[in-house]
Amino acid sequence: MGEVLCKYSAISYQLSAVSSTSLTLWVERASCWNWPLAVELASGVERAG
Repeated sequence: MGEVLCKYSAISYQLSAVSSTSLTLWVERASCWNWPLAVELASGVERAG
C-alpha cells in the first residue's frame, strides 16, 4: 500500500509541478517516506499556481 501511495504522490507532483523540475525531483524522493507531506505540499502548489 505504501509503495502505491509513494508512486501516486510522485506522479501527482510530476503532473502538478511540471514547471518546477527541482520541486518534482525533491518530491519523488520525499514522497516515499513522507507522502502525506507531499500531498499537502501539492495542494499548496495548486492553490499558488
